[in-house]
Amino acid sequence: MRKVSVVVLLVSFLFVNFVFAGGYKIRVSLPGAPKGTEIRDPSEYIGILFKTGLAIAGVLALVFLLYGAILYTVSSSRGNVQGESEAKERIQSVFLGLGLLLLSYLILYTINPDLVKLKMPRMKVSPETEATKSTEALEEELASKKEKCMEEAGKECKSRGVCPEGLLEKPEKVSEKELRECMKCIEEVYNKCFYES
Repeated sequence: MRKVSVVVLLVSFLFVNFVFAGGYKIRVSLPGAPKGTEIRDPSEYIGILFKTGLAIAGVLALVFLLYGAILYTVSSSRGNVQGESEAKERIQSVFLGLGLLLLSYLILYTINPDLVKLKMPRMKVSPETEATKSTEALEEELASKKEKCMEEAGKECKSRGVCPEGLLEKPEKVSEKELRECMKCIEEVYNKCFYES
């Protein structure tokens, strides 16, 4: 539990930099990002770390492949069968590891190419709620939409025969059951008009 909390704390410090600073200049050079590169969001930073990890994995694979090849050559020249089999296993392990890296990338790319592209999700702003509209204009638009939907709900429920004529003029002549059915119909039609249009 303590290890998890330490990891969460460290990761939160990483993301706090992006939230408060709006950008972050890296202080060390990494593959694909020289020193001083400005990073605007965590996905860019994770992408750089991912590319760095791939580069390190490639270099390590090359080192272990060369080590296996040298071990195989030395063992075969001395006639050491056990050393040859150990060297073959090392070489096969290197190719298996590289194959798994490539296969994981190909599987993700085949499922959905966006899975291998690290990017922050962006919010889409609808044209009706752009920042250029004033609060008063939005309030007026909302009030007119409410009024229009209420009128539409009244007309629709009357045409269905759910709400009887004269309900507003003399509500005491309407039974409680009819009143509930009428209110339910108005609410249903109003919500459909207001939230779905």
